[in-house]
Amino acid sequence: MRKVSCIVAAGAVALAIGSTQSVRAELCFNTGFDYDVGDLHFSNGAPFRDGETGDRIQVVKRGAHRVKYNQLLPLGELPRYIKWSGHGRFASRQNGLNGGNRQGNLYVSFLLRVNAIGEGGWILRAHDAPGGSWRNPKIYVGPADSNPKRAQVGISLDWNPVKSPKLLKAGKTYLIVMKVESGPGPNDDLVKLWVNPWLGQTEVPAPDVVIGPQGKEKAIGTFTFVQWLDDDTTVSADTLRFAVTDLGDDSGFDEVAPLNPDGDTTGPEITCNVRDIKAGQRASFRVRIKDPGGISSYNVTATSESDEGVVTVKNKRVRIRKSGPAGNVITIDVTATDGHGNTSEASFVVNVTE
Repeated sequence: MRKVSCIVAAGAVALAIGSTQSVRAELCFNTGFDYDVGDLHFSNGAPFRDGETGDRIQVVKRGAHRVKYNQLLPLGELPRYIKWSGHGRFASRQNGLNGGNRQGNLYVSFLLRVNAIGEGGWILRAHDAPGGSWRNPKIYVGPADSNPKRAQVGISLDWNPVKSPKLLKAGKTYLIVMKVESGPGPNDDLVKLWVNPWLGQTEVPAPDVVIGPQGKEKAIGTFTFVQWLDDDTTVSADTLRFAVTDLGDDSGFDEVAPLNPDGDTTGPEITCNVRDIKAGQRASFRVRIKDPGGISSYNVTATSESDEGVVTVKNKRVRIRKSGPAGNVITIDVTATDGHGNTSEASFVVNVTE
């Protein structure tokens, strides 16, 4: 069986094909852009080269992108991200993956923020060689078809992006994941896109978009951030990762977008602001459910021991319409399951006093 694996050389990450047995995904590249502020270029200490003319993509000091998806971050002490706008130079991981015949999966992920929405354009491509064919996987960002004040992300093997249905707000951070499935034949490659996939689960979620094949595929040799945008569109990115696996092995998704990064085995935290109430008094209580892996399901019920008590539940809000007589007990029961299948149960008691 063929195997794809990472070969790390000076300033490069290559994808090799051998004859050993298949292994789990390898995380080939992982950066929070903790380089010196300035050009994203090897002359400034960053493992990227560039080409064309115009301004270079910039490494900027600040870590605002790192709030929501902090479980994706590599170890690093410098809060940095990259920022570009308009039409300028590209930043490439030179000879980043593979330069010849290949088969396997390539996964790429990064955090994207659209700061201003203009006509849009292209921000990333994976292609056969520096300056190689544009008929290879590319990521597009531009105004949403239904609302020009929002943005959409898409993928393409030509110049016509197929867009994710998800709408992006300017100034907010989203996780982008792209997978390239390179088959053994000349016309069997597929490209998949996830925009802000929910990571609180144990299986790879369904992609937003799937495209291909188009019959003009080439071996993936370079991964490149490109600046093919209009002057009114500005974007920034953080936490770039890519990984490779064998065909049929989906574990690369978990490498670039960890589904359960902390090995979570603890159920959700359940709280409720209950208190005792007096007979004839109405009250309202809020159940709160928290878990870093996300909440996949929950159920809230409330019962009164006395038939005179009237209690209603809507979502996580419990309302006592009628308390019933003194001595009545109202019980709130909650069950919740997180995205990793861990379940918690909790009960809360409201005593009715004189």
